[in-house]
Amino acid sequence: MITIRKAGALIIKDKKLLIVKPKGKLYFINPGGKYEEDETAKTA
Repeated sequence: MITIRKAGALIIKDKKLLIVKPKGKLYFINPGGKYEEDETAKTA
């Protein structure tokens, strides 16, 4: 089985939540994704 490591974030500033809309998609998501082999979740 392959392990996939992912990181995500909820970024709130001035009572506003940061969200992103992927290109070509109709929905919004929280920022995040897979991180590199030499990264930790904290540095990603």
